[in-house]
Amino acid sequence: MTLTTYWTNELSALAAVLAATQAELNTSRTGARDAGVALATAASKAQAAKEAVNTARRKLSGAAMPADGEALLDAMRAAIAAWRQAVADHAAQAAATQQAEARRDALQLRADTQQAAHDEASQALERETRQTVQRSAWVLAATTPPVGDLPGQAAAALTANEAAATTAVENDFPANADPDKSFLGRARARRLLAQNVAGDAADLAAASVAASTTWSEASTRKKDLVARKQREFDAAVEHLRRFAESAPRTIQAIADLARLATGPSVLTAEERAELITADATLEGDREDALALLTTRDEAQEELQQAQAAYADALAIARIASPDKTDAQLRAADAALQTKFDAMATKASAMVAADTAMGNDADGTPRSILKIWFAAVPDALWEQLDKLDNSLAILGAAKATVPANLVTAVETAEDALAVALSAARIEARQIAAREQGLASLHAAASAAATLSGRREQAAQRYLALA
Repeated sequence: MTLTTYWTNELSALAAVLAATQAELNTSRTGARDAGVALATAASKAQAAKEAVNTARRKLSGAAMPADGEALLDAMRAAIAAWRQAVADHAAQAAATQQAEARRDALQLRADTQQAAHDEASQALERETRQTVQRSAWVLAATTPPVGDLPGQAAAALTANEAAATTAVENDFPANADPDKSFLGRARARRLLAQNVAGDAADLAAASVAASTTWSEASTRKKDLVARKQREFDAAVEHLRRFAESAPRTIQAIADLARLATGPSVLTAEERAELITADATLEGDREDALALLTTRDEAQEELQQAQAAYADALAIARIASPDKTDAQLRAADAALQTKFDAMATKASAMVAADTAMGNDADGTPRSILKIWFAAVPDALWEQLDKLDNSLAILGAAKATVPANLVTAVETAEDALAVALSAARIEARQIAAREQGLASLHAAASAAATLSGRREQAAQRYLALA
């Protein structure tokens, strides 16, 4: 099921239900109006009957002879019976009018609810129609040339130029087989370390969403399943969009990799001599300092991981027990306390590793590394960035199967449409139940208001319909 199909069907069904409800409402309005007229007529009759009783009573009181009173007494009895019948008829009509108005009001509420749902579905269909056109354009772009050819072109570019470009750029940096003393390895690792800060924040957000989703879906309410399906659909569409619009950056990456593979070194002889020293003592000091930096960076990474792990666990614990403080949550959860304590341990290790680097004074490991890193010209850093970015872009393009992107969108769209359908049926069931309860409550309240009059009519007048 596509979302367009779902919203089209939903709108059609809502329109039919709304039309039927509105027809029923119109009938109920007429019935309530007629009942009101009948009630007014019954009230008039009751009032006229009461006046007739009063008239008969006055005539009886004015009778001159007992013989005259018999006929007048019979007339008064008949007037009283007629009045009580009119009062009973009025009570019965009041009840009927009340029921007619209650039904009219209940139908009006139902019609208003259905109208709101119809308007929402109409807007959703318009929105989805526009978005479907956009997705269709992305599907066409992703599965036809030139974008559809990008995976093959990326693979060819990597085969042709990856090795040569990598060698050309990396040969301009100091080399060491020991990972702890590799200048280039440390530079790349530090870039990832900086990126991990944003990644940890994203992971925390994702963990919070996942925990919230798990908690809400535990209710088994259909509406709580929609959010996950919506996120999965949005993610699939975003992957399709990025690939459909990837031609400029992929073509640029192909060109950059080719230039890196065949271009000359950006280093002058003096810059190369400064960066890759022939002084064995200086080289040893640099590499020893680099090993200390590796230890320091690894300590920082472990601290960040410990902080992220605690933040994730704390977010989950807060969802389960929102009224507790952080300290109370840790006291109730040994695993959470362990994660909290791990942060302090990692922080101490980080401080120790950072202290081992020394200060900025001449000859300290920190000072040695600052001078060494500063010896890399910006042009070489830019070459490294181009190499790594190009390899990442082309690697992703090479691994992309356009048909799989399309299938992922279609599968996620179907799952979302099914979840929406179930959720909206559930919502209508809940609304119907709530409206039914409201109607019953209103009827009970109204019946209580009239009960005294109806009881009196039934007991005294023997004429209640």
